[in-house]
Amino acid sequence: NPVAKVKFAIVKDGKDSVTDFIINDVIVDLASPPAGGEKFSLITCMPKTGRTHQIRVHLSSIGHPVVGDQMYAGEKRSEEAREAMDRMYLHASAIEFIDPYTNELISVSCPLPKLLSDFLVKED
Repeated sequence: NPVAKVKFAIVKDGKDSVTDFIINDVIVDLASPPAGGEKFSLITCMPKTGRTHQIRVHLSSIGHPVVGDQMYAGEKRSEEAREAMDRMYLHASAIEFIDPYTNELISVSCPLPKLLSDFLVKED
């Protein structure tokens, strides 16, 4: 980011980066005040490149920042989310890569932590 050096941004002559995403069929409602009743989408992101803060920058740039993101969500939105949960709602559930030494496909997965799943109230 040419203005805030600690942040990253989408700029005209910047490096290419691509993040595919799908909006899951789950619409969520923050369980705790002050944001209770506000609608959020649970999405799956698949970064195709590996830029610093890539998912956070891309989602913020389309007006849908990660819940609790102190850097890219804006001060008011991140403060409200931090009152309800003490972290960003961002979780790497799976990653696959080719091991550069053995040339084998490595797959690692991790379920959503209880802290994050407890934060959601699913609508009927």
